[in-house]
Amino acid sequence: EEAGNLWKPVADQSCMDAKPESKECFKFSSYYDFIKTPFMVVGNFIDTVVHGLCTPKLNEQPSFWDNYKQEVNAMALRYIEDKPQNAIFLSNCPFHVSVKQPFAWEEMDVPAVNGQGSLLYKDVISNWLTGDGPYQAMDSPTTINPKC
Repeated sequence: EEAGNLWKPVADQSCMDAKPESKECFKFSSYYDFIKTPFMVVGNFIDTVVHGLCTPKLNEQPSFWDNYKQEVNAMALRYIEDKPQNAIFLSNCPFHVSVKQPFAWEEMDVPAVNGQGSLLYKDVISNWLTGDGPYQAMDSPTTINPKC
C-alpha cells in the first residue's frame, strides 16, 4: 500500500476488468500478460539491492534463497511460455542492475533457452531487436554463473 501511495501506479484497465478488486494488477508477475507491446526483462535470480522487504539477509537461510531462485525460475519460464515474443536475460549472479556492469554486458554468457549455445546480454538485445537469433537466455537457478 505504501508503494501505491509513493509511486501512484495506474493499473492496466484490462487487468482490472479481469480481476476486479484485486491488487494483483499492481504486481508484474500478474499483470505482464495484459501488456500487448513486446518487451524485455533483464534481471538476476537474486538482486543484491531489490529482493523484498520480508526476506532474510542474503547471507542467511540458504534454503530460503534456494527456494526463492526456484520460484524466480518458474516465473521466468511462465513468462516465456505466455509471451514467446518477449525477450529475457536472467543471470544467476547476485548483483544490482546488469546494464551498469561491464562484465555482465560483455563477458558473462548465459545459456539460450532454446538450448543452442549461450548468449551475452548485448547479443540478446541485438537478436531481439533485429530478429537475427535467439533472444531468451537464462542461467540455471542452482548454479552461479562461472563468469560472475
